[in-house]
Amino acid sequence: MANNQLTEVSNQLNSLFVPDTIRPNLISFSLDMSVIPANITLTFDEPMLLTSLDISALVLQDYFISNLTYSLTSSQTSSSFYNSISVILSLPDFRGIQAVEYLAISLATTWITFPSHFISDMANNLVIPRTDGLDAIQASSYTADDTSPFLVEFTLLDLNDRVLVLSFSEAVNISTLNVQAIQLQQNGDIAIAQSNYYSLTGYTSVTYVNTDKSSISISLTPEDYLAIELGLFGEDSSSTFVAISNGSVLDIQGNPLIGIPETSGYQASVVVIDTKAPSLVSFSLDMDTGVLLLTFSQAIK
Repeated sequence: MANNQLTEVSNQLNSLFVPDTIRPNLISFSLDMSVIPANITLTFDEPMLLTSLDISALVLQDYFISNLTYSLTSSQTSSSFYNSISVILSLPDFRGIQAVEYLAISLATTWITFPSHFISDMANNLVIPRTDGLDAIQASSYTADDTSPFLVEFTLLDLNDRVLVLSFSEAVNISTLNVQAIQLQQNGDIAIAQSNYYSLTGYTSVTYVNTDKSSISISLTPEDYLAIELGLFGEDSSSTFVAISNGSVLDIQGNPLIGIPETSGYQASVVVIDTKAPSLVSFSLDMDTGVLLLTFSQAIK
């Protein structure tokens, strides 16, 4: 052993250390609406601190200078690999994006913006912001929704207000609804002996129930309402089912509905029975036959 003495270098190393002060930048992003759940992939120019991400600061918009926007609310990050972060869209955010007509329906209509507090790098440097009309960034890759919607709930049959509410897996285009493809049934399977069923003939109005456009309310015509009352269904949820044909409504991207066959109808979650008293609408008297004809507002016993 030469008994050489160690030289203290800690002060020298400290003097050579230069902290990272360069702010990170988003290089590109992609949006895939075709998978369940849909996702956004963000690619930065350096590794990012995943726990610093504020998802509510991320805004989707339709162009460099926005006309339409949607701010994420409840989506979560699923993974981070080096400088890429995958954001899994929550169902409310997925439906919310779809509900904004003409937003994120193509590569040309998919842009994002965010403020500096959206995320930071591993040294806590805030990201360079992307501002609407200044440096908004367009998606580098976009995959359209090609998944067909389906009925998730026969939410309500309200015979007091004469409305029927259906809820779907995603936003639907209300203008494409074919109400005559909706059939009400006494049982889940119409093959059951003496099972009553009835197809709607029209509506007085159709409206969205919620802002994400995944539920619709159908106001029944007087004729359909009367047929339901006489059909021995609609008395409670155990005797109220619905079947609906394939393609009877389309989603925002034009994908056709996956129907519910009449052999396995969907049971109503809630049925509100008619409690309104009938009223006399009109009457006629035939003096030759002595017949008095009374017409009421609804079926009577």
